[in-house]
Amino acid sequence: MSLTTLPIEHEYQPGDAQAAEGIPFQFLTGADIDVVHIDAATGAVSALLPDDDYVIAGDGPAGTATITATADWPLADSFLVRRRTPIKQDAAINAHQALPSRDVARQLDRVAMVVQEDRADLADARNRSWLVPRGETGGVLPSVADRAGKFRAWDVEGNEYASNGGGADDALREDLAETGDALNAYQPGGAGAVQTSLRARLQRDVWVEDYFAGLSPGDDYQPAFDRAMDVARARGRSKVRMETMIDTASTIALRSGMSIEGDGTHYRWDNDLEANVYEGAWIRNDNAAGGPVLRYGSMQDSRLRDVGIFCGEEANTVAISIGSDNSPSTQSLYFEKFIVVGAALAVRWGDQNAATPLEQCDAITFRDFSFHSCVDGFRLDANNVADTSLIERGRLYQMQGLGFDLRNCGILRISECQAGLLYAESRMFKIGGLAPDQLIIQLCQSEGLGGKMFEINGNNDQGATHLIGCVINQPVECNGIVRVTSTGCYINTTIDLDGYGRWSSTNDVWDGPLGQPQVTVANGAQFDAVTQRDANGQNGVWLPRGMKVKQANLTAGGYEYLGAMRAGIYGETFSVGAGYYYPGFRVLPTVDNGFAYNVTVAAGVTGAEPAWPTGIGDTVVSGGVAFQCIGASAIVKGVGGIQA
Repeated sequence: MSLTTLPIEHEYQPGDAQAAEGIPFQFLTGADIDVVHIDAATGAVSALLPDDDYVIAGDGPAGTATITATADWPLADSFLVRRRTPIKQDAAINAHQALPSRDVARQLDRVAMVVQEDRADLADARNRSWLVPRGETGGVLPSVADRAGKFRAWDVEGNEYASNGGGADDALREDLAETGDALNAYQPGGAGAVQTSLRARLQRDVWVEDYFAGLSPGDDYQPAFDRAMDVARARGRSKVRMETMIDTASTIALRSGMSIEGDGTHYRWDNDLEANVYEGAWIRNDNAAGGPVLRYGSMQDSRLRDVGIFCGEEANTVAISIGSDNSPSTQSLYFEKFIVVGAALAVRWGDQNAATPLEQCDAITFRDFSFHSCVDGFRLDANNVADTSLIERGRLYQMQGLGFDLRNCGILRISECQAGLLYAESRMFKIGGLAPDQLIIQLCQSEGLGGKMFEINGNNDQGATHLIGCVINQPVECNGIVRVTSTGCYINTTIDLDGYGRWSSTNDVWDGPLGQPQVTVANGAQFDAVTQRDANGQNGVWLPRGMKVKQANLTAGGYEYLGAMRAGIYGETFSVGAGYYYPGFRVLPTVDNGFAYNVTVAAGVTGAEPAWPTGIGDTVVSGGVAFQCIGASAIVKGVGGIQA
């Protein structure tokens, strides 16, 4: 025979027909054929037996043999038929005898077949192997003992390297960190980039999750924070990072100059705090003993960012505690993009009741935060605590008690905060104490089912509370010796002043119900206000005593403002023959009798001025117009004469 075929294997799908399939290559005997089954669903390969699983028929040396499956197979499954020619030499060539040409030819065919099969094996090995560039030689693979359970790596000279560690994907960071300087694999790229080892690169960030060793689900993971801070300090780093929900049952005490930075935080409300979906970096602590989750004591230069704190609505939980025993003071702390859920108190800032009052906690910033389902938000309670501090862009959702309990604070600005109040006793701001400093509250707003926006109590009017651009929708109460200024606010609620409080309003918009008092003053309190709203637009509005309303159409000899000398309803003086009255128009007698009147019927012009009744609800008619007594009238006088 002569070898005229090149293939050495053939794959086909026998299916359920049990039909003969041609074998497209030559072979010497059926014993030289190996057949395996390939499962299409799993890729599993299994050896088949001649006669049991298949039958070879026909002339193999001539290349006309066939194979037939002896049973049905899944249609997608296949048979791989491969030639494996044994290496042997069975041609006997004897001296001085005729050359056995048939045997020699058969042996040459065998040699050619073996060469074909070896070449195919080499090609397959080459295609599935790692090759080194031309001119290089491959390194020596580490022994089984050295490479067991590890992954392949290369050292700085390009030699095979067995890494330390477990080799599992979830331990990859630890594996690489242990390889040391032998694995220089991090190249930042770009001009001036310096190549470094992965160990050095990874050690720039210290992750709390890397120090869970020896801790199990249900344990207090607070020690992991201590370990991470120790390592960060040893490496000269100023922060530790976290990316998952971490359970703690005791207080995490931050160190001076050390920060916690999360990988972002988010949650989705599902009608129950425990059932909520919490995503990202969270510290979950429901320590009912009352110890804070995070404590910042006598320290400086620290930041909390992109972290959530979940307290589980336990009665005594405190999320963040800030204090100082003045050796040293606590200052330069930054809290940004964080969430507190379910705390009895979100932030305790100083503690006047401590054995050593925790004060001197200044130059602290809170920014872009939210509290959800907390009893109280901030409690500032120390001598002049929070000097030169800032709280801005905060959202206080479902606030049950006090949003800002400012018992004794220093120079502080609170800006762009909103609160949703749940109960009648809820307050967005409760301000008190003896502080002589300035408190600025700007662009803030509260809403809700009950409660008040401000309750201000004090015994020192050296300082002041300044309200700028706020939307005041809920009642305000001021008691004692306090001083309040408001500028550019929108006020559509009531303000009660009692004691020796003073309120000064400039350019606020007063938008309460017509005829209803917005400001009540008692026991020596004073109210003074200037509004730029036109006096003509004040008809029917209750003017507090001390309100000055800008006049329209200013002329020489007139007045720039009308000032309310007596609180009451402002209206237009009665005019005989007036045809422009309409229902709801407010009118005052030409001679003050202390009452204001509402037009109830406007069916023509007025006649002579009537005898005005003084019983609330009583009516009188003049011409085609009917009037009803509705309550006390304001007395207004011109303020600020205009010269020609």
